[in-house]
Amino acid sequence: MASMEKIYHHGTDDRLAYAIMTQGFKLGEVRHGRRLGRGLYITQRLESAVFWSHHIVIRCKMLPGTRLLWINEVYDRKLIRQLRREFGKEIVELGPQFDQAIPRNKQLTKNELIALCNYLFETRSKQLWQYGFKKQKGKGAQFWNAWRQLSRLHEQVRRHGYDGLGDRSFQEWDSDEILMFNPSRLIPVSANWLYADEEYENVYISPALKLKELKAISSKAQEEYQRELEEEEEEDAELDNSQG
Repeated sequence: MASMEKIYHHGTDDRLAYAIMTQGFKLGEVRHGRRLGRGLYITQRLESAVFWSHHIVIRCKMLPGTRLLWINEVYDRKLIRQLRREFGKEIVELGPQFDQAIPRNKQLTKNELIALCNYLFETRSKQLWQYGFKKQKGKGAQFWNAWRQLSRLHEQVRRHGYDGLGDRSFQEWDSDEILMFNPSRLIPVSANWLYADEEYENVYISPALKLKELKAISSKAQEEYQRELEEEEEEDAELDNSQG
């Protein structure tokens, strides 16, 4: 269970910061966050948040009673063999048909769910070193395409009443991250400028930004973002005309 005493960090874009502080967290635009699947990511380590931040970090707390399923490499490996026999290799290899492997009327037991989550992310960590961190052709492409099916796994996690999925396996540098399915369990505390040196060895934040100041920052960033979109559209139109 989560405690309101702990502070978590969410790296975000400066144009979205004001909306988060005034309207709360929402599952909307996803610019980063793929390792545990698409969604809202938080971490207790400021050093991790800096990699996903565009200038701003939102400090937040969890409501008491928030339930997280943690990936920590402690699970019953016999259950993986049982799941393979019952549902086929797609479920334990996160194959292209993973989203169809578990019938809609079937719910995994809690122990099966824990074993499957731990096994899948342990296997993925090993495959990342094999195939690399960029999309490829052949088996590498199959590996990356398969991980788009994580929403099916998230559905099983939610059906057991969990609000998020966390990683304590420490197999990767950002393994302290938490993926939140239920952003309403998070309470924004403050928005702060986020700073880091070139090696990301020294990371620190500014004092909390006042809402009036934050609103001006987000408005300016949104205007710049809109201009960039318009310029891209103009460039695409010119390219189409030149090719036509």
